[in-house]
Amino acid sequence: MESGEKPKIKYVNEFEKDIHKLKKYRSIVSDVEVFIKALLGYFPNLEHSTFHVKKLTDFGEGFHFIYKARKVRCKYLKSTRDLRIIYTYNPYENKIILIAIYAKNKQANHDVNRIKPYLVKKINN
Repeated sequence: MESGEKPKIKYVNEFEKDIHKLKKYRSIVSDVEVFIKALLGYFPNLEHSTFHVKKLTDFGEGFHFIYKARKVRCKYLKSTRDLRIIYTYNPYENKIILIAIYAKNKQANHDVNRIKPYLVKKINN
């Protein structure tokens, strides 16, 4: 991988199903595109404060971080009803993997069991 090369974006099947469920929010597809564009713009700083990203730490040591982007704006929703996007970065494949998206007013928190299959184990040198 070249230094400074932007990562590829991968949508998992569940993420695409989430998008389909959120189609009632007419701007959802363009909102996700704006999020990805901004995320790639800030890469490699995946914790940029613009998104209020939080590292999820309930998976233990030895894994690359899973991130939760909070307060992702949806043009269709009112300001108090923001989106959440769960993603990870796989440095070995140079991919950002979008795992889940949900509206905070419809779902209280992320599903840990859904995230676990996408954990990327760190390779010790």
